[in-house]
Amino acid sequence: MKFINLTLLVLAGSFVSSRAVEEKRTLNDKQQCDGSLCYWISGPNGGTATLVGFDSSNKKQSQKTLNIPYSVKFEKYTYLVDSVLESAFSGNRELQEVNVSSSIKTLNVSHRTFAECPNLTRVVFNNQKVTASNLYAFYNPNKNIAFLGRGVKSYTDDQTDKLIFDWNIDVQNFSKIDDYHRKVALFNLGKRLVRYLSNSSAKDAGNAITAIKTRAANSAGYARLFRLLAIAMGYPSKEILVAHDGNGNYFNYVKLDGYWYNISVKDIPYDKYQEYYEAEWQYPPFVDMKTQKKRLNTKADPSNWYVMFSNYGYSDEFRGQQSYDKFDQYLKQNNLGSRK
Repeated sequence: MKFINLTLLVLAGSFVSSRAVEEKRTLNDKQQCDGSLCYWISGPNGGTATLVGFDSSNKKQSQKTLNIPYSVKFEKYTYLVDSVLESAFSGNRELQEVNVSSSIKTLNVSHRTFAECPNLTRVVFNNQKVTASNLYAFYNPNKNIAFLGRGVKSYTDDQTDKLIFDWNIDVQNFSKIDDYHRKVALFNLGKRLVRYLSNSSAKDAGNAITAIKTRAANSAGYARLFRLLAIAMGYPSKEILVAHDGNGNYFNYVKLDGYWYNISVKDIPYDKYQEYYEAEWQYPPFVDMKTQKKRLNTKADPSNWYVMFSNYGYSDEFRGQQSYDKFDQYLKQNNLGSRK
């Protein structure tokens, strides 16, 4: 009887041991799927997870909406989702919407992660920070794509930094640069931007990140992206602002020579004036309010023009807070000088 009991114990121990080994061996497989999505996990005992795509074994699953979770659990171990693999959803014709969990601290999207998804029209970065490996995570998107959520700011800043680098524009300390060379740098930046973008009437065309991804914008998108790119190359953020005449026209206020001037980069004839010194006297890029009003062909009184605080342009950027102020009032309240 003792011999039988001892044999049973040995067999039981062997079973438990084999099960533990089998479990560990299973989680040693890099790719894990949960019936909805598949991931690459960092190790067998918990850690991080990279989203690699939909679970192809689930043939009935709709792929119209992708919800990227904060974490995923395999066996008894938890993995925090922190990235999406290169080309993970590239070319997916069914995908229409992407939602990122608000609990994710930082999410990195990789090269062509969502490239050429023709029906993807809504991306919601509910989390705080989004980074990218390069400029091509949303390559060749639907022209009506819209980006929302608090992570839009960080993603836009990430992409403007990469654009400045990609365009071989030097990042400089503009506090040490004289006003003439500031004008030259801003003129050249505007020329590069105008060559990069085309005009768009899409609903989200005033959103800077949408402008970057679709390479198209309306006047609001041009003005917002011009400001953010200027800041990315080192221009002081308090000395370049987004302007609006209250009649549908967006442009920029720039502080130069001790005064605030107006510039509308999308309207500068860069095909005629390749260099700043050529435009300086024939078509000055930086002008006073009277000249700007004439160029815009607007009836709006310059004393009622606005400074916009919605510097990124995504739809839920301000969530009910004041997003603009009259420019003259703003200058006076903040002791920022006067305009031309």
